[in-house]
This record gives sequence, C-alpha cells and structure tokens, in this order.
Amino acid sequence: MELTLTHQEAELLHDLLDRALTDLRQEIQHTDRKAFKATLKSEEAQIRAILDRLPVLAAPHA
Repeated sequence: MELTLTHQEAELLHDLLDRALTDLRQEIQHTDRKAFKATLKSEEAQIRAILDRLPVLAAPHA
C-alpha cells in the first residue's frame, strides 16, 4: 500500500504519532498487567516503525 501526503499532512501525521507515542509510554509505565503492557509495547513498536518510515520533510520554501 502506498500513501501520498502533502507536506502539511505528513507533518501533522508525524506530530500525531509523536504525541501518541508519548501517551503510550506513560500508559506503559503506569500499567501493572503484563498482558496489557505487552499489547501497549507492541503498539509502541508499530508507531516507531511508522515514524521511521515517514520521511522527515524540510519546510517548504515560500
């Protein structure tokens, strides 16, 4: 699957994933249930993988 994003969309997606990752880390730290923590860590790994594949775009020139 291929997804084409504008610069603004890619920037927004990157910011949203960053925020989700921050929230997920906090939730992982506060979770005592092993199964739930494992699920959260799996989601964290998936978000990191997406962020790694998301190109870091330079600001557009005006």
